[in-house]
Amino acid sequence: TSPGQQAQFDWSPYTVPIGGCLTKVIVFHLILGFSRRKCHFASLNETQASIFEGIEYGLWKLGGAPGELVVDNAKSFVINANPTHFEWNHRFLELCGHYSMKPRACRVRNPRAKGKVERPFFFLEQHFIKGHFFESWEHFCQELSRFDEELDLQIHQTTQERPIDRFEWEKGHLSPLPVGRFISSQELFRHVSWDSLVSFEGSRYSIPSDYAGKNVWLRTSQGRYLDIYRQDGNLIFRQPLSQQ
Repeated sequence: TSPGQQAQFDWSPYTVPIGGCLTKVIVFHLILGFSRRKCHFASLNETQASIFEGIEYGLWKLGGAPGELVVDNAKSFVINANPTHFEWNHRFLELCGHYSMKPRACRVRNPRAKGKVERPFFFLEQHFIKGHFFESWEHFCQELSRFDEELDLQIHQTTQERPIDRFEWEKGHLSPLPVGRFISSQELFRHVSWDSLVSFEGSRYSIPSDYAGKNVWLRTSQGRYLDIYRQDGNLIFRQPLSQQ
């Protein structure tokens, strides 16, 4: 794979001991095809919003976007995988357009098409998940980020080079990132009440009083937080999602 040509994306569920409880965690994985630099991102669910968040996390961590993004045929990406009636998920096309990436879906039952991203999951299971305990969700995410830093410095078996060294060559071939994060035409907009509250799934969340009476848009993060944004895409406030 040429520098900056391609990234592959996938995810896998795990049951992880966090804070003394077994917790189902989804780990998303974005990998650059040339340098093999990896970015992992954790969530408590695998909704389309969380999937897109995993992709964006990787792109912003890498500081650029590849020419194409290889994915599977999950409904968040593909509405119809039949080659004669193939149809992309329109919201996924919006995301790719925002980052100037060409989407490419694997043929059904052809896992080798994105083998770069599927093989490292075994390494993640054996060297990060297996036999480890985490004090909290924040601790799990911090350790996952540290794990990525360790992988950057290890010699890759295929390239026989460190991913961080090959990335120095590749980063100049990535497309510059847009000014702000992706905001879909289908994002959830809300009007803030005059007592600075906004409703989401039956609960009301307080935000800074400067935004009373104004419109904001909402997005869940990691299946754990509710992020509240201004209409220009800047984050205003983050609240833990209510469990009631």
